[in-house]
Amino acid sequence: FKLKGSRSNRDAYGTILKLNLIDGRMLSRQLQTTNGYGSQSDDRLHFGLGPSAAIKSVEVLWPSGLKQS
Repeated sequence: FKLKGSRSNRDAYGTILKLNLIDGRMLSRQLQTTNGYGSQSDDRLHFGLGPSAAIKSVEVLWPSGLKQS
């Protein structure tokens, strides 16, 4: 997922992304500035679904407090 903020910050740092999978599991990631190797940061959030076939829903929790589904 590649996020762009509008209220909190344009780079969307601090945003939490939650995936609800069809097998009942929930995965979440927070976009941080220090998530790369050797001082390089990737501003995309990557999820591996494992044995799950699909995503049921996506929830975005922005640093401003706004929630999107």
